[in-house]
Amino acid sequence: ILKGKGIFPYRFTNTVNLDYDGPVPEYKYFDGINESQYNVYRDQYKNWNLRRETEFYCNQDCIILYGVILKFSELIFRLFRVEVQKYPTYSSFPEGGHL
Repeated sequence: ILKGKGIFPYRFTNTVNLDYDGPVPEYKYFDGINESQYNVYRDQYKNWNLRRETEFYCNQDCIILYGVILKFSELIFRLFRVEVQKYPTYSSFPEGGHL
């Protein structure tokens, strides 16, 4: 089961440089969470570092993308007995992509 990437202040990254180190950015910089979720997130930190959090968020993004690709390749193999790693594009699939 794939987990979400987590909470990240997308709008904050446009206002400061990557070397920001200090309190968790204000609630207004976060999208898709309510204040209760923000408060739980904020309370986890004594000191918040933008570079560290950005790296963590990007790593989570890669892990999730890998999981999606893995599930997709398993599905295609189960349905069509085709290993997607051998075919870089859909049109290169056996029979010109017409499975």
